[in-house]
Amino acid sequence: MTKILTLLVACFSTLTINAEVAKIQAGDTIQIDLSGIPNSDAQKINGVYSVDDEGRIIGLPYLDNLNIEASGLTQVELAEKISSDYKKKEIYKNPIVTARLINENQREKIVTVGGRVNRPGQIPYREGMTILDAVRAAGGNDRFGDLKRVSIIRRGKTATYNLGNGEAKRITLLPFDTLSVEEKMPVGR
Repeated sequence: MTKILTLLVACFSTLTINAEVAKIQAGDTIQIDLSGIPNSDAQKINGVYSVDDEGRIIGLPYLDNLNIEASGLTQVELAEKISSDYKKKEIYKNPIVTARLINENQREKIVTVGGRVNRPGQIPYREGMTILDAVRAAGGNDRFGDLKRVSIIRRGKTATYNLGNGEAKRITLLPFDTLSVEEKMPVGR
């Protein structure tokens, strides 16, 4: 029994060490979770993010146009950097951040869809994909999602579109774009 326990501890120790040593690269996919912050903020932030071709994570809520250099960092280093950035901008005093590498060196092109959709997360990118295609692939907007306020985050810049406008429905996406369907505004505002 002692030998089995020792073997299990050795295996788990090795897995932990390898997870921390793996370096993040362009094309990787990262699960980022924050705790110790308001639940409503955690719902907006927690999710899957892509590392773009330049090695950056773009589009973390509340960090405005801050592009987080992720390439070359370990998961632990990235989590510490994100925590530090939220603290520096005085958004959160003591966020607990975890960053987990989902697909090391994933080269598949994806689009990340979040906000008020039924199935937030990554969807495979295809040539000619539009904003509307991506929202539909994410199960459409949920009952609080406002299709008049859909944001695209691309290379650190955010643009918001009204999908009620025929032109906006035809805007095409690029690999590693991030979309966010915003929440409907309360009536009377």
